Parts: sequence; structure tokens; C-alpha cells
Amino acid sequence: PGQDAVWKDAYLRYIQNFEWKINSQIDEYVSDYGMDTQAAADMRAMIQYGLIYIDDDDIPELYIEYPIDPPYQEARIITCYDGRLIDSGDEYEWSSCEYIEGSGLCYGEFDQMSLYRSGVYKLKNGKWQMLGSGSGQGDSFPYFEWNGAEVTSYEEIERNINAIYDMERSGECGKDMSVFDLIKLIYPDAELTFDNQEYYSAEND
Repeated sequence: PGQDAVWKDAYLRYIQNFEWKINSQIDEYVSDYGMDTQAAADMRAMIQYGLIYIDDDDIPELYIEYPIDPPYQEARIITCYDGRLIDSGDEYEWSSCEYIEGSGLCYGEFDQMSLYRSGVYKLKNGKWQMLGSGSGQGDSFPYFEWNGAEVTSYEEIERNINAIYDMERSGECGKDMSVFDLIKLIYPDAELTFDNQEYYSAEND
């Protein structure tokens, strides 16, 4: 198969598995907390996809944002290299991301409760490398660190980030597509079949 067919088929399989898992988790969350169907619909609306070009090859990366424990969310970037899928979520936890197109550089943030973490990452030849990361604990005993060493403030973390990542060139990862919009973009001729109006399968001849 051609290069386009390889990454498209790989992303389609990933999306199918991901959608099944995240919708199952949402169902469990709603059931555990006695929430109504509107709450479930609101959580599903938080699942957003996008195709972006972080590195300089012709294969786009797949960006996903999704709820984990509202109002908190997670984000991950999937890339296809040499026929293999590499999932940033296997190594890093992000709540949101930005990137500089074509540079291989990505800026990720993780923000939950009083814990905050941000870092700069490099995608090259299908591998992620962390170039620098800082974190802060904003409770009664604030603590800040950069690459494992204590620093004085969050502002110092920001200065270190800006030294290795150009925020002025940075842009938000596209996240304006539903799963169905994404599949139609990847496979315009795909046939989508619905199961209980929540789960789907996609077939492409």
C-alpha cells in the first residue's frame, strides 16, 4: 500500500479503539456519579480531533483532546512513522498542547488541582524527546522545579521555556473536528454505521 493508505488505515484503527474506550469510560463515569444523559452528551462534546503537521514530513499528526474528570481534560498526539503508531500519551501527560508547524517542536501543559507542569518536546523520526520541563505545586507550600532542580518561581520556569521555544511562532493544535468529521476528512468515501447512536464502525473498501 502507498504511504497515504498506511497512515490513514493506522489512524482509523486507532480512532475506532480510542472512541470505544473513551465512550465506555464516560458511561462508567456518568453511572458512578448518578449523572443524567445531558452530562454524558456534554462530556462527549469535549472529545475533539485535529490533524496537524509538527515535523517536516508529509504525514500529519493526529491531535486529540478528551475529558478525564470534568472539568479536567487530557491531550495526546499520535504520529505514524515507518508504518508504526507512536502515542505521546504513552510517555507524557498533557492537558493541552501547542506546536510550531514543521519544526518538530511541541509545548505541552498539564494542569490539575494544584499541580501544574509544562514542557517543550521534540518529535523526530517517530520519537519524542523532552527538551525541558518545569512544574509547580501551588498549595500552601509552593514548590517549583525545572528539569528536576528547584527554582524560585513559575516566572523562572517561563523564562526557561521561552529560551528553547518561540511562543510567538506557536499555534494551538487544531481541535475543531468531531470523530465523524475527522473520518470523513481522512476517508471521504467511508461508510459510517451507528450503534446505539454512540459508537460507530467505519468501513472503507
